[in-house]
Amino acid sequence: MKNLINIVFFMMMFVAGQVQATGYDTDYLEIQQIGCHQYNGECWVLLGPTYDSIDTINGEDVTCSSPDVRWNSLKTTNGRAMLAMLMSTWIAKQRVSLYISGCYRADDGNLRSTFGWINLKAP
Repeated sequence: MKNLINIVFFMMMFVAGQVQATGYDTDYLEIQQIGCHQYNGECWVLLGPTYDSIDTINGEDVTCSSPDVRWNSLKTTNGRAMLAMLMSTWIAKQRVSLYISGCYRADDGNLRSTFGWINLKAP
């Protein structure tokens, strides 16, 4: 039983390491714009510089490069909470760091950067 627990633990660590290796953290940046589409729940924040993140979509490597970061606030587990935190950060004129995790295919068909988590900087 102990060997099984050790194997499961190491497999989880391996998978966590694989997921983490595909993205990167940004510096703490100002939010220049924030918004959402009314009809589909797609939200975005404009952070300034362009980010290049590589992801695999339908079995091929693609590069998404956009000055904004997007996600679907209705379909992601914590999408609305992320929107609320980012809006409060923007209103308070504070900075945010995002973990850019890959690409998101927006409704317009373009690939945009997306994120896995955020860090808010205290004043």
